[in-house]
Amino acid sequence: EVQAQNQEVIPELMATLGAYVCNLELPQLWVGPWPESLQCPACLPRLALAATHQLGPVAEWTQHHVHSLHVIVAGLELDSWRVLMNSPYKPLAALQPAAVRCLNASHLEVLSPEHISMIPTLSLQSLSSAQMEALSTEQLQAFNRTTRLSVPKNFLPVQKNVYYVAGTPSKASHRDFSSAFTIFVVAIVLRLCRSTTVVL
Repeated sequence: EVQAQNQEVIPELMATLGAYVCNLELPQLWVGPWPESLQCPACLPRLALAATHQLGPVAEWTQHHVHSLHVIVAGLELDSWRVLMNSPYKPLAALQPAAVRCLNASHLEVLSPEHISMIPTLSLQSLSSAQMEALSTEQLQAFNRTTRLSVPKNFLPVQKNVYYVAGTPSKASHRDFSSAFTIFVVAIVLRLCRSTTVVL
């Protein structure tokens, strides 16, 4: 019915149609943020194609384009993704978390450490465990530098200031614990001294 009426697909209508939006003609496809329930739709490549039809060649996309396209950027063909990565407009700086979550292994593989450093921290932190495991050592190092976080064992959250080296707490953690214990002992001694003074 939407196609028959040549109706424009606005976000509200898209949320109602759900995955059926993917069956619409390219000019009618919505190229913008998608509802959370429709993240990483199977028709991402088709949506990305619609974006190029509506916005022009990927080589001309700016940070504004990438930001407004939201998750659709993840649907670019690999060659177009390479063009986007190396664009002088530095569009990766506007890559949204929703898009990063939908990047496949091929898209992640071609990211250099320099490319990773361009991606916003919040977006990088949206990478799934499976995506993180697919990163190379150099890519993980770039991820750590950019997010200023140490990747914990098995990529699981750990207690604050506890970092893992080969699966065990690092020496830095032991130093932090020792310092805290020393402060605790000093506080007790001072309290005892004050109590003795009051009694005298």
